[in-house]
Amino acid sequence: MIIYYELFVFENFIFNLFILYTTFKMLNLKTNIYRLCAASLVSSLVSSLILLKLDSMVYLFFVVIASIFMSLFICIPKLKLSYFIQIIVSMIFVSFVLFGLINFLKTWFKNISYSLVMLIFLLVFVIYSMAKKYITKNTFFNNYIFEIELYYQNKTYKFNGFLDTGNELYEPISGLPVIIVERRCIPGIFYNEKYFYKIPYKVITGEISYFEGVKVRNVHFKNKNRDFYTDVILCTTQTSLDSQNRFEAILSRCII
Repeated sequence: MIIYYELFVFENFIFNLFILYTTFKMLNLKTNIYRLCAASLVSSLVSSLILLKLDSMVYLFFVVIASIFMSLFICIPKLKLSYFIQIIVSMIFVSFVLFGLINFLKTWFKNISYSLVMLIFLLVFVIYSMAKKYITKNTFFNNYIFEIELYYQNKTYKFNGFLDTGNELYEPISGLPVIIVERRCIPGIFYNEKYFYKIPYKVITGEISYFEGVKVRNVHFKNKNRDFYTDVILCTTQTSLDSQNRFEAILSRCII
């Protein structure tokens, strides 16, 4: 029997990478792709020791155990026993499922290589995980985007605002929440104002600065979860608040 060592290592690398990646995703354990690749490669090289002695089941068992320990140690250097047991059980489950799918496909496609099948599964799973993460992130983000409509000085202004849950900016005397809007969305809104509210805020360096704003009544805030009106202090900024133009205003969580 002829065994191509580089092919053996490569196929084991793909197989190990798929199992580790799937297992860590199933258990929501954090690691990075570089550690996973390094662990898969080391595990593949350790597994190649099987070729030295194929007739001993005890030897094969210890090589497999050493391979698993090495890969997990690289992925998570400080691994708790409880997590270790969960990972081992999950890896066994994923391995059985993967082998079952490969054997099923090989009955239908006689000339297909199982390494190609594993590579396809890995790519599909990675693409699915990235798409799921992107959709989840955007869905979460969209829950904090509000459509804003305000009427001021005989004009109606509409723009989108992002509810910053870490922002508690409010005007200290009236207690009204402060919203910061890009000036391009409300051009000329301050030109005829004689009185401004001064709102102090602290920058990251610890210095105190001030926003100047005006009071606007009955501002309409709306998204798929909330629909309400409230009075606010409106401040403006020349700075673009979002590079992707998803919103033009920053909202204090005091509005809700």
